[in-house]
Amino acid sequence: MSPCVIEKDSSRALYTVMWLCILAAWCVSLSTATSDIFTCSVPEDPVLVRLGHVATMPCWLTPSTNAEGLEVRWYRPKDFDNPVLLYSERKIQEASQQSQYVGRTSLGLREVTSEGLKGGDVTLKLVNVTLRDQGEYVCYVSSNQGYETASVFLNVTGEFIQAKHIQE
Repeated sequence: MSPCVIEKDSSRALYTVMWLCILAAWCVSLSTATSDIFTCSVPEDPVLVRLGHVATMPCWLTPSTNAEGLEVRWYRPKDFDNPVLLYSERKIQEASQQSQYVGRTSLGLREVTSEGLKGGDVTLKLVNVTLRDQGEYVCYVSSNQGYETASVFLNVTGEFIQAKHIQE
């Protein structure tokens, strides 16, 4: 075998190995990209609301990222497929919502100066709060490059009046 043939084969093998390394590095960067895009931020303390009032459960993207083209899903733990609120394809998808939340949820603002979805504010607004609403809510935001979650705990407070039956 002539030296030229050996040199060509070595060059091809080196070229192939180089491209395989680049492809592997690219795949690894895609799989770890989730936390590099944004994170979901929520307050550390539980959200307190009076029975029958409006609960605002803040969740926002850090760094500030336009969420208009992302999927935003608020759900109760272990109930991912039956969400409290689902924003997808640039609108709220009411058909997939848990029946007890229909007509009571929307995307709200965590503060008056918030820019809403454009500014990465994906806050859940829940009106006419009931005792059943108390508990943990998960804020899930996904893009085509990954997803992030954070949890908010809702405490419902209020006065409870027990009716007494008078026996005659």
